[in-house]
Amino acid sequence: MLALWANANRKRSNDPLATYSLKPRVDKFRRVVVVIDGCDDGDLDVTINSILNQNVQVSEIATKREKTTCDLPHCEAVLNRYNDPYKKGIIQSTFERELEADTVVVFVKRGFRFESPSSLQQLLNAWTPGSPIETDSVSVMTANQCH
Repeated sequence: MLALWANANRKRSNDPLATYSLKPRVDKFRRVVVVIDGCDDGDLDVTINSILNQNVQVSEIATKREKTTCDLPHCEAVLNRYNDPYKKGIIQSTFERELEADTVVVFVKRGFRFESPSSLQQLLNAWTPGSPIETDSVSVMTANQCH
């Protein structure tokens, strides 16, 4: 019986969703929204797994990509899809949805993989109201910083 329990726990611990909900949220922000965008040759699955493997939990993972571009078994459980009907661009469209001043949005290029489980936490800790974080693959900002 113990062997069955141990085997079931091992299978659950390999599933990123089984452990994701146990991770702490970032106290600094009411909501942390990660938006995945970028060129069509990027791998959406790699980026989603990288986010799920971070040591903090985000409020939402979103993209404007079609449903057929994600092959992960848990993809539909974690990914929200939005469109841009007025062609304002992903940044403006996101901030029109995320109206709360204490929501931070992390824009990630499709195919990007965080270097370590603490990479997202480090970026969020480095963010300040006076200076958004902007790298080649990741930007962290609030609606007030979107120009």
